[in-house]
Amino acid sequence: MRVILRKENSSTSNLLFVYNIGYSRIHKKSFHLSSLLQIMSKFNKTETATRMALSRACKAGILETSKPGKEVVYTLTPVALQFIQAWNVDAQSCWKRFALRKIPWEGKWHFIHISLNDSTKRGELSEKLLQAGYVQINTQTWLSTNNRDDTVKSILGDIGVEADMASVYGELEVSMDMGRFLDKTYGLPKLAKKYIEFVNAYQPMLDQLNEDLSTVKEGKALQVLHGLGYAYFSIATGDPMLPRMLLPEWPGDQATALMHDLQKILESTSWEYLKDFN
Repeated sequence: MRVILRKENSSTSNLLFVYNIGYSRIHKKSFHLSSLLQIMSKFNKTETATRMALSRACKAGILETSKPGKEVVYTLTPVALQFIQAWNVDAQSCWKRFALRKIPWEGKWHFIHISLNDSTKRGELSEKLLQAGYVQINTQTWLSTNNRDDTVKSILGDIGVEADMASVYGELEVSMDMGRFLDKTYGLPKLAKKYIEFVNAYQPMLDQLNEDLSTVKEGKALQVLHGLGYAYFSIATGDPMLPRMLLPEWPGDQATALMHDLQKILESTSWEYLKDFN
């Protein structure tokens, strides 16, 4: 199965987002064509664009069609359910790492060295270790403020590789100021700028919705929620969520709280809208 999402607001991306919400939140796996055409119109998608997205999803094995009555029904396949689960695991990894930020830190670092020659598997490993809160020092070495040895071994098992691994958990001495080391190693200034831009863009929306929900009623929340998730997770997936003892002031904290509050409002409104479609 392979679906290429060429851009954030592509019809295919919007379609999969709708099914993700439907299945993950209200356990809905099927929609009639007429329902999908109406739902996708909330993303300003034409009937032609929606039909093309459905065709691509069927060819990729994500959706299957049936016609129990007069109308075609599009249903998630077992492969698609695995896709949705993996998609949501990526998002949940951000929340889990944010929780680690609040836990008292022992002042120790976890170094891991993994010898892996397969470049494809190495890329997959790097992506999953990033989601687990590790930063890559070189092609075979990663660093984290948390000892997640069991998680690393689980990741290796998930991607189906056997590799030589060595790890050390202890104190770290650096030849430069710790703040400079963190900025250089984790790219914190760039991340901070993106978080500030996120807050500036979405805080006014939260303020408005706390007073009046009419602007996101009747399915209008779907497009906003999709854009919100894309904007936040495109930043947060690269954030190691360092302990507060290391990084007391961090704009990611405000951005994460904002994301949580907005997501709660928009998801509730979206579920209420989708549940009435067959």
